[in-house]
Amino acid sequence: MDSLRLADIRHPAHKQLEQAVKVVDQYVQVELAGERTAMKVSAPVGEIEKALSSLEEAIALCPDDMDLFVAKACVLHASSQFKSAEGLLDLVLSKDPNHFEAKMWKKHWETWSDALRFPKWD
Repeated sequence: MDSLRLADIRHPAHKQLEQAVKVVDQYVQVELAGERTAMKVSAPVGEIEKALSSLEEAIALCPDDMDLFVAKACVLHASSQFKSAEGLLDLVLSKDPNHFEAKMWKKHWETWSDALRFPKWD
């Protein structure tokens, strides 16, 4: 069976993903400044935790979907929980060394400011 991408409405954790996306869309802004982007989080206390909780539920439903772990790492990164985010990326790469998004986050951790734009490379 092919893995369903996170935006697919047939994904078994679609409801939980929608809940997490609602929080992120409302409280995480990405701004372009020249060639760089910057994330700003303006969430009231507890809102990011709601998104993380929804992603935890999604992971419980689909523990083999590494994209969910990367999504959670992105939310952790946006909320300045860098060590936890990096730990999740390490977990993903230990299970799937070729996971593209996890590899790019890990490789460009210091220079890649958000998941929506890739850094320049040759």
